[in-house]
This record gives sequence, structure tokens and C-alpha cells, in this order.
Amino acid sequence: MEIYEMPITREESRNYHKLMYQLKALSPIEWIKTYIYSVIFVALFSFILFTFAENMALKLWLGTGIYVKIPAFILMFFLIALQRSKNMQLRAMLQKYFINNIPQEFLSGRIQLKKIKVSKNSLQVFYRKR
Repeated sequence: MEIYEMPITREESRNYHKLMYQLKALSPIEWIKTYIYSVIFVALFSFILFTFAENMALKLWLGTGIYVKIPAFILMFFLIALQRSKNMQLRAMLQKYFINNIPQEFLSGRIQLKKIKVSKNSLQVFYRKR
């Protein structure tokens, strides 16, 4: 696996890693989409749990109080929101830096992207050549 490293500004790196900036990066429409994704995730998880382990699911549902269910949903909602925000910020940085410095090999399709990481002052793209 090889690494393609591009320099980014320190402010962009700091904003990518700060919690408050991540939450501010989402628009009201994105917050609504995040809520919808959270509800869908809970519904799918519940469906799978009830399908394969009905007795255990009923015990969990009836044995867990509302004071545990609501904070668990809120925690999951914020984790999904943080991930969506990071994805949006990463997409913007890739469009800003990667498109301008894109190697010809990426365009020809001979390279498969594996991972993208934001460090203190660089954007690292991990890839594998085909």
C-alpha cells in the first residue's frame, strides 16, 4: 500500500478535528437527514434483533427504562452526525486539494483508494496499484 500526501492548512486540519466545528458544519437539512438515518438504523437493528433473538429482544426492550433508551438514541444520533460532518469536510478537502494535484494514474483507474486520513498538516491518501 502506498501513500500520496498533500499539504493542507493548519486551520483546516484543526477544524476537521474539533468537535464544535464538526457540529457547526452541518446545515439544518443535514441534521434532519441525520435524524432520519438514526431512526432507520434503530429500526433495522431492532428488526434484525427481533428476527433472530425474539426473547432476548423482548427482555431488552421491556427491561430497559426510558431513561436509558433516550440517551442511547441521542448518543447514537450525535455519533452519526459527527461522522456525516467529517465525511462532508473530507469531501470538500478532497475537491479542493486532490483534484488540483491529482496524478494521472488515479484518472486512468489503475489505482484503488483504500483510506483517507487527515493529520496535523497533511491529507494522506492510502491507495493500492492494480
